[in-house]
Amino acid sequence: MSKYIIVAMIFSLTVARSQETDSTTQNIESESIIKRLSLLSSRGCLFTGHGANPTPEEIDNLNTLTSLSQLSQEKLKFLLKSVNPYTKVYAFNTICLHHPKSLVEEDLIILKDTNKLLFCMGDTAIDAGITVSAMATESYSQIELRNDLSIKKTEIEKIISEFILEYAQFPESYESIEFMDYITHSIVDSETLNSRKNSESYEIKHKYRIKDKNGKLQEFSHFFILDHDFSINIIEQSRSEKMWVNPPELQFWLELIGRNLSNKELKRLQLE
Repeated sequence: MSKYIIVAMIFSLTVARSQETDSTTQNIESESIIKRLSLLSSRGCLFTGHGANPTPEEIDNLNTLTSLSQLSQEKLKFLLKSVNPYTKVYAFNTICLHHPKSLVEEDLIILKDTNKLLFCMGDTAIDAGITVSAMATESYSQIELRNDLSIKKTEIEKIISEFILEYAQFPESYESIEFMDYITHSIVDSETLNSRKNSESYEIKHKYRIKDKNGKLQEFSHFFILDHDFSINIIEQSRSEKMWVNPPELQFWLELIGRNLSNKELKRLQLE
């Protein structure tokens, strides 16, 4: 037998054993996570977080819930069929967060589950009148919200890049590096707890390279704050507490990077 064939066979066998070892390790880790979840669920109340000074047990509970993201879709779907309502809620929330596209009609039966849930408050279980259905519906509704925020973030990034290209002194030198720290804000009505119409603002940090007014290529990181209709309202070097101003505060950026603007352009930017 050729020595090359022997080497190939040994290599294949080694890879197979390596894959088998990895699979075994993953199964052991998964079983460990599921056992910890089972212990948490057996408390008979829903753990949703901790205060400013968490106990070791609360930290362990949070770590358990965080580790659920490591489970496969199949494992999570298996947990979703549990008779324990708390296990079902934990599993469904994780699926909504990490595998929303995997949800099928059979999984959504939980949205009709009227079993009551108790909430963990330290060593006490509190009855807040919340059902499995209510918790699952909240998690499920967040999928659409996250999709909406993702779409808006993409649109906001495009608006900022177009703004820079239109109003920079040297637009051809612009190079986008990264958009980060995307945050949305709104004013909440104290009575209805709903966001007031047109009170939304969107904040994002943008790192990019571009030539300043003196023609020197530099790397900048600026905060861009847009109002509810996606107009750029504030540009800052360091983030202040401002959410909206009138007129817009763009002068800092225009003096650093921008070109001279016509009266028509100043009016368009609401600077005149």
